[in-house]
Amino acid sequence: NYQYPYRDVQDVPTKVSVSQIKRRKGNDEILTDMISVPEFMYNNRKIKGADRGTVIHYIMQTIPLSPNIDEEYVRHFVDDLVFKNEISKSERDAVDVGIIARFFESPIGKRMISSKRIFREAAFETEIPANIISEEFPAEESVILQGVIDCYFEEDDGLVVVDYKSDYYNNIEEIKEKYTSQVELYSSAIEKITEKKVKSKFLYLFFGDDVVEL
Repeated sequence: NYQYPYRDVQDVPTKVSVSQIKRRKGNDEILTDMISVPEFMYNNRKIKGADRGTVIHYIMQTIPLSPNIDEEYVRHFVDDLVFKNEISKSERDAVDVGIIARFFESPIGKRMISSKRIFREAAFETEIPANIISEEFPAEESVILQGVIDCYFEEDDGLVVVDYKSDYYNNIEEIKEKYTSQVELYSSAIEKITEKKVKSKFLYLFFGDDVVEL
């Protein structure tokens, strides 16, 4: 007849990723969380939308930053990735280098390049209340949250978070609703780890060259 006294917390995970939280909340999109060497290396299969997004993220992670990034600069860099077998020719051909160049030519891209410090593909782990994952979990329990932030950079008066999205979309408000909670988690994690204030949060939408402030 013994009753285990902690049955209300036995299903609380010890560690969870940002993408797992998104799936719990009904969004099954696969996120490119951990990019070091891309899974598509040496692979010449037909490129799908998700693969194209992964290529874009990899370019944004690895391209050397310069005040004068234009389309020719990006094309030369991407060709070099092919030469070094970091991506295949089909991956290169699936990505319009112009959308990468337009990011760096945009106001938010120029802010990033001219900022004091830039962090790209920044992995983190931090502790969060369990009820952020599910309302069924008690708030007094803690869970380790892990994830990778596309980019954040430091200006004199605070940090700026930029999350890249390669979705095709018709309605910016739907995109904003879809990703706000994810970026809020990233921002909370950055503030806790750095002990600095996140003053601005943005989505950058590559396939419309749109910047969405959250």
